[in-house]
Amino acid sequence: MQENNTHPHSNFAQTSLEQAPQQRTDKFVQGLKERLPVHLKDSFTPDQLAALQLIFGARAWGRHTLDYRTNLTFWRKRYYLILLAGHSSSAPTRNSSEVSLFLKAFITGLLMLCSLVAATVLVVLVLYLMKSALNINYLPDFSFGVWDSFKDIL
Repeated sequence: MQENNTHPHSNFAQTSLEQAPQQRTDKFVQGLKERLPVHLKDSFTPDQLAALQLIFGARAWGRHTLDYRTNLTFWRKRYYLILLAGHSSSAPTRNSSEVSLFLKAFITGLLMLCSLVAATVLVVLVLYLMKSALNINYLPDFSFGVWDSFKDIL
């Protein structure tokens, strides 16, 4: 039986160099070099930088639509809070697709429920105003005040 020794990244350096844009203009490389100590900034070869970009490319140091960062102090301890949101350029996973579908269904159902409640309230209000306009009183000496408010507006 022949054993397949091909690793998924066997042509890693060659394909990474073909896919990676120019080092000087690449945001990933710039972001990486900004965070490295001075003595390490220029120690990587182009192949190593391309490999790092392929591995950590999803963690790009780009701008986000929502980027909120703050520090909080509770009982003499400091905590940090980071809230990031933006467009995802990665392919959706099955789990994220299921969550997205669930959220869409939930929001659609919630909107339908709110619409149904609003329509019901509107129909009841119109029927109540019609009853009041026809001077039909089911409970003598009791009023919600809706008819009086409606008459004041007109």
